[in-house]
Amino acid sequence: MEGENSLGTPVSPFTDRNQQVITLSGGGYRGLFTARVLAALEESTGKPLYKTTNLFVGTSIGGILACGLACKIPAKTLLSELIQRGPRIFPYKCASNIQRFFGALYESSILEEEVRKVFGKWADRPLIEVPTPVVLTAVDEATARTFYLHNVGLGLTKGPTVIEALMATSAAPTYFGTQLYQDKILVDGGIGANTPEAIAIELLASYRKNLDRVTILSIGTAGGCETPPRIKPHNSGIYSWLKKRELINLMFSAQEGISTKLAETLLGDRYLRIDQAPTVKIELDDASKETRELLVSLAEQAILVAGESLVWRLWKHHQKTSGREVN
Repeated sequence: MEGENSLGTPVSPFTDRNQQVITLSGGGYRGLFTARVLAALEESTGKPLYKTTNLFVGTSIGGILACGLACKIPAKTLLSELIQRGPRIFPYKCASNIQRFFGALYESSILEEEVRKVFGKWADRPLIEVPTPVVLTAVDEATARTFYLHNVGLGLTKGPTVIEALMATSAAPTYFGTQLYQDKILVDGGIGANTPEAIAIELLASYRKNLDRVTILSIGTAGGCETPPRIKPHNSGIYSWLKKRELINLMFSAQEGISTKLAETLLGDRYLRIDQAPTVKIELDDASKETRELLVSLAEQAILVAGESLVWRLWKHHQKTSGREVN
């Protein structure tokens, strides 16, 4: 697997004949949609998702959820934690546009504090000790290259702690500060791979896994909008882009179509993308009660449709044999 932090001599952990992969998109508090879908999937299988999933890949909030599942945290627990902690991470900011000219809108220290509460003893443990294969994405600010924070390969001898990886994948520009890891400044992986299917496919292909036996379940964050908000050309400057919070959201969303189309082309009906467009745009830092209720409602609609799919049914019957036990 390409990436700046390939360490040691990797040994493939993917020993199962069939590989089931969950990829989770970034989207801030909209990750509540993702968490609700994951909780429903786990409930429908009757097993923890780490027992039915060979690899988790995630970006930003998707990275936090992916790592949580890989650390054996139940999906319903991650859902309740996000509901509880989201409003403190994303408090309402009436002066957001002015503040963004001078610094990040939200405090990274608060994000770290809340994430530590969720992960407990796992927070300061090396990522390589996480028992289920997991890949989190970030971007190297200096080189503009996607940077993989992962535990894949038994030859790994060093790497980030869990909290270092989680803070790096979540460092969304203008929302949170950048993160220093070793000699690199890292920002949110959504800049390069907000929907990380391509990374999962690249990794499995590098281990010579037959893509005919790979199934990917991808979950979005209800980040689209059924009704486009603008129908006329515009000549916006910096202030206008920041005022409408469109620039970062546009960068995060623009490459999603490429990644999902690649997965559809290579995997066919063994690829399922679960997402649900709201009638009005949901900002990634809107943690209001109304938005929480809307995200849960959208997730329930998506679950009804996804539950009839081949990919959803496959998760009910798959029992992985690879992985290592870590307490």
